[in-house]
Amino acid sequence: MDRDPSDDAPAGPAPPAARPPLAAYANHFEIGFNAFEFLLDFGQDYEGPAAGALPHLRVVTAPAYAKAFANLLWRSIGDYEAAFGGIEPLWQADDDG
Repeated sequence: MDRDPSDDAPAGPAPPAARPPLAAYANHFEIGFNAFEFLLDFGQDYEGPAAGALPHLRVVTAPAYAKAFANLLWRSIGDYEAAFGGIEPLWQADDDG
């Protein structure tokens, strides 16, 4: 009985090659929202607030995922502080945010 060469073919498309996620430093953040989504902007600011840092990454996500992200971030900050000590705020929040 002859073998069919297609028996050796993969069942579906090959998975994409594994690669590490993109990484970029951010020390400037802005958040916006509308009725359907949150917009999280990340950027670098070395000149101070008056310089107007431009974001290098915008993440757009649904409100439920934004809330899940916020919960995960707060939990991770708590874990960090438990391991390494408290994080001093860069500034005191005022009524304007």
